[in-house]
Amino acid sequence: MVFPTVEFAVFFPPVLALSWALMSRPRLWKPFILAASYLFYAAANPKFCLLIAGVTLGNQLAATLTVRAESERAKTLITAGAVVLDLGVLASSSTTASSSRTSRTSSTPRTSASGCR
Repeated sequence: MVFPTVEFAVFFPPVLALSWALMSRPRLWKPFILAASYLFYAAANPKFCLLIAGVTLGNQLAATLTVRAESERAKTLITAGAVVLDLGVLASSSTTASSSRTSRTSSTPRTSASGCR
C-alpha cells in the first residue's frame, strides 16, 4: 500500500477515526495502532512485518531496561542504543529500497530524445 492510492484512501479514514477514539484508552489504542501499522506495511510487502517485529521487540526491551535501570547514565545509554537501532534499521531499509529501485531502472535500456539507444 502506497500513500497516493485508492487503497490507502480507503484504509486511512477508519484507522484515523478509530485511533482518535481509542487514544484516551492506551490499553486499547496501543494494540490497535500496532496492528494497523502491521497491516499497512504488510500490504506493501509482508517482509516488512519482520522488520517491524524486530524494531518493536528491540524498543520494548529498551523501554523495560530503562525502567529497571537505576542510574540516569544507564537510562541514557539504553535510550541512545534504542535510537541507534531505530536509525540503523531506517538507514538500512532506505538504502535497500533505494538500491532495488536503482537496479530495476538501470536494467532498462535508456533511449535518447531521438529514440536511439
